Amino acid sequence: SPSPVDLGVQDVNKKRKRATRDEVYILRRAFMTNPLPSQDVRLKLAQQLDWTPRKVKIWFQNERAKLRKRNRENGTAPDKKDNGSQNESEHSQDERDDTTSP
Repeated sequence: SPSPVDLGVQDVNKKRKRATRDEVYILRRAFMTNPLPSQDVRLKLAQQLDWTPRKVKIWFQNERAKLRKRNRENGTAPDKKDNGSQNESEHSQDERDDTTSP
């Protein structure tokens, strides 16, 4: 029977681990500067943190989702005029990321 590697599945038994306090500090600082960083910025963060660029991209997506959720719960309107739908430029950026990231 084929092994997981033969099937293209990598690190099947690898357990997810949470970001350390230092990693979160670096990521949050970058997020405050720009919640939608360019691919170059994400690549630099990935190298600095020894993460994959994809993991950095997903961290930023999750952080933006948390921010939107907090804004909804607090009744705080987002900075841009938004009728509750996802910001178009953000959506486009995420789609571009999917075609450029491994």
